[in-house]
Amino acid sequence: LINMAWAFAKRAMHHPELFDSLGARATMLAPDFNPQSCSNAVWAFAVLSLPHAPLLTATAARACSLGQELGAQDLANLAWSFAKLGRRSSALEETVAAEVAKKAHNFS
Repeated sequence: LINMAWAFAKRAMHHPELFDSLGARATMLAPDFNPQSCSNAVWAFAVLSLPHAPLLTATAARACSLGQELGAQDLANLAWSFAKLGRRSSALEETVAAEVAKKAHNFS
């Protein structure tokens, strides 16, 4: 599901109805997302400027629960996507900041 959203976004295929359906289903699956699914999901919606609020909320919650499992690319994608969509999540911002601070010495 997330790969489908990523592929459409990568090709700049702007289909709001499709993304409404993908967002609704992804919101239901978000509690089981791995770090890459979290970051790719919000990235796909951000690239197309489609702020699916329930998905963003669910993905932020899941990303916060994953915390230390988030890698550099996940952290960057999450931060960029929320900023691009003009959305805020204090908990996600705190998680991203804490994880970057802990892992910065490993980043290139």
